Amino acid sequence: MFYLRTDHGLKLYSRKVLIQDYCKDLLPNHLRFVEGVVDSEDLPLNISRETVQATRLMEKMKSVLTRKLLDELERMSAEEPDQYRTFWEQFGVFIKEGVATDPAGRDTLFKLLRFRTSHSGRGGPHLRIMWRG
Repeated sequence: MFYLRTDHGLKLYSRKVLIQDYCKDLLPNHLRFVEGVVDSEDLPLNISRETVQATRLMEKMKSVLTRKLLDELERMSAEEPDQYRTFWEQFGVFIKEGVATDPAGRDTLFKLLRFRTSHSGRGGPHLRIMWRG
């Protein structure tokens, strides 16, 4: 209960049976701060951990999970800016890492970037949305 999590990755289940505790293949490395559970009906119960890594299904699941997560972050940034600001302060470094290391997802990640600026119409520094457009 009082220990720090030493590894990252989502828990992978197949029909409510644990397949892998820390599955790093479900999200890109820059989204390693995400914790959760994936329960897939499509994975066979007798699949080994080595076989899980080599399946096309894993690539598809990774693509869908990443897209859903980034879509939710984009929605939060537009509809709940105060909540996104709190998220950014804690996890923004991971988004910046993704921009630097993930060429395929860079355009989506650009929309999530925020930087402090002294330019403000209200008299104080604030977070400014910046992306390549």
